[in-house]
Amino acid sequence: MRVPSDSKSPADAPPRAPGSFQRTLHAVAPPRVRPGLHCHLVLPAAAGRGARGLRAARPGSAEGLRLVRSGLHAEAQRLGDVRSEGLGRSEQRDGQRMAELISRELRRELTRETAPSPLPEPTRHAERAQSPAELGAEGDTEGLAVGGAGARKAHAQDAPEARAEAALALIERIELFVRSQRPAMALSVGGALAATVEVERTGPREVALRLTGRNGPPAPTALTELRAALEARGLRLRSLEAC
Repeated sequence: MRVPSDSKSPADAPPRAPGSFQRTLHAVAPPRVRPGLHCHLVLPAAAGRGARGLRAARPGSAEGLRLVRSGLHAEAQRLGDVRSEGLGRSEQRDGQRMAELISRELRRELTRETAPSPLPEPTRHAERAQSPAELGAEGDTEGLAVGGAGARKAHAQDAPEARAEAALALIERIELFVRSQRPAMALSVGGALAATVEVERTGPREVALRLTGRNGPPAPTALTELRAALEARGLRLRSLEAC
């Protein structure tokens, strides 16, 4: 017995358009990448920054390393300049402060040297009556003694100040010599030192001095004050000769 069927046979199906299978296959299958081509994903933030964004995306490139090295070198140079300027100002302030302290100590020494000494107690022999001739002779002698004491006091009063002025003038000329980077220099100073000074640069802010006095070697007190003033200005004294 034959059962009728409503299904259509393949022969009864309508014919398909040519190439429909290929179109269906391309629509379903994912797109292929051709060999030899590479895809790059560009982020919007990096693309917006332009060349700078590209350099940031390649931190290991030679150009990026060169730029970083140049920036570090410039920053190190700036910090070095700032540090040198700060040290120079600090040394200048310290030098001025030490010069003021030295001048103050010299004034105190001057005050101690010029202080009046106590008068001796009168004796019975000095209290006895004297003739007018003896009184006149004694008055002349006392006048000479007072005049000599006044001259000595004036000389003692000028000596510390003259030494301080001569030492400060010499130190200023030595500082100019050190800044000029010259190897050696000879100069002449007057005042209390009154000597010819030979200066030799032995290192960074380090000098050696040789003083030849015109009237003999300079006083040890003047040499001590000169050494202290040099150290106060930040200058190292390797050797100090006086003749």
